[in-house]
Amino acid sequence: MTEDEINSAGEWLWVPHQTEVYVAGKVLEKSKRSVKVQSEDGQIHSASTRDSFEMKRSSLKRIVEDLTLLDNMSAPLILNDLRRRFENEDIYTNVGTILISINPYERYDI
Repeated sequence: MTEDEINSAGEWLWVPHQTEVYVAGKVLEKSKRSVKVQSEDGQIHSASTRDSFEMKRSSLKRIVEDLTLLDNMSAPLILNDLRRRFENEDIYTNVGTILISINPYERYDI
């Protein structure tokens, strides 16, 4: 098994986060009421089980130009894709025939 396969093994969830809205994390502990996850940066996050969303870790590796191509249309995955595209200076993203533009607060030669 590769290191990536070992790290991705197990259950992964989206949990609410105060500044990032949602973060993805590997489940460390889970009960009927709460869940504790470890994000990719090693931080531990706790949340209510009802506020968390199941996810496939492989969906974090894939950034799409058109959000209709996402594995599922959940708010956490959409926000993650938009954030990662913005970090790559891709400020335009499609949702079918709809265009989303995120203001970079700087001039681009378009």
